[in-house]
Amino acid sequence: QAVSSLGRSISEGHGKLQWSAMRQRCMFAWLKLMVSFIAMCFASHGAALGDKDASDDAQPKWPSMFPCPPDVLGFTSRFAKLPDGSSMHYVERVSLSRMQTSLPPLVLVHGWPDSWRSWLRVLPLLPDDRRILAIDQLGYGESSKPGDFDSYIIPSKAKQLGMFLEEVRVGPKIQLVGHSMGSFVAWQFAADRPAHVEALILIGTGTTGATPAIVAGNAQLQPLEAESYEFIRDFQYSGFVDLAAAGPWFPPTTVYESMRVPLYVWKMGTLGIMNVTTAHAERVVPKITARTVVVRGEGDALFPEADSRRLLSLLTSAESAEFVSVANTAHNVQWEALGAAA
Repeated sequence: QAVSSLGRSISEGHGKLQWSAMRQRCMFAWLKLMVSFIAMCFASHGAALGDKDASDDAQPKWPSMFPCPPDVLGFTSRFAKLPDGSSMHYVERVSLSRMQTSLPPLVLVHGWPDSWRSWLRVLPLLPDDRRILAIDQLGYGESSKPGDFDSYIIPSKAKQLGMFLEEVRVGPKIQLVGHSMGSFVAWQFAADRPAHVEALILIGTGTTGATPAIVAGNAQLQPLEAESYEFIRDFQYSGFVDLAAAGPWFPPTTVYESMRVPLYVWKMGTLGIMNVTTAHAERVVPKITARTVVVRGEGDALFPEADSRRLLSLLTSAESAEFVSVANTAHNVQWEALGAAA
């Protein structure tokens, strides 16, 4: 059901996908990925995390070919210069279809404290009939990392997304996917520019960022004076229902990407998320007109189901609004339920 629901939200009205071509592309991408992973394992003497000290909590020595480069998946790494002088990194794949396509580009917006690699497991599965862009939001990945709090509040991040899309000439319409913090950015952007968003998928979302779990996590985070591998590893690994099923390379990737985020961005990013209130959502979300799917992992401990459904109820102007609950996943559906996310 999750697969068909999400598939309809992306592809309805655009005809059948070219399944044969897509299967060939996916097979080729995964073969390249496996070759890179095998080489990575040899480089690290067979350990996906690299050689480690005696303690299991010691920070690993990352292998030389880690993490997975975008070209393995058929994507190109690029940078866009925004009008405010900041640099936004993104990876992009043009349409691989031989037929001219008029389908809107698909734009992926990651959560806190991730990067474009949060989508790593689903990128090879996405249809090849449109342009796809996955960004590093400002503060994360290889993008600029502003030092002011205003850059990390959700309305500002929606404006940054708008500046990016204008700079790389994406549009006039897009299909937009956001996860966690990125879902707030996505629904804010879709409300600010309803004419520009044709379809909207919100994964791990709600009406407020000040949920009990996030408030409790922020209380642990703010007193920290230095980043800790153990803290980041435990945080990211808690997002998996079945860590082993995610493979030996992807969970360490989530840790690696989060360790690249400065501590001040962790702190301001959390406060920016908590700055989102239900009252704000009640004013903004009804402006969204795009077909929208709200996706929630059944084990999501960050956003209660009642709040996710509250967001759904606010989509009064949307062309359609659907709620999808994905079993055997937690907050990061795209990390574990690949078919549902794709």
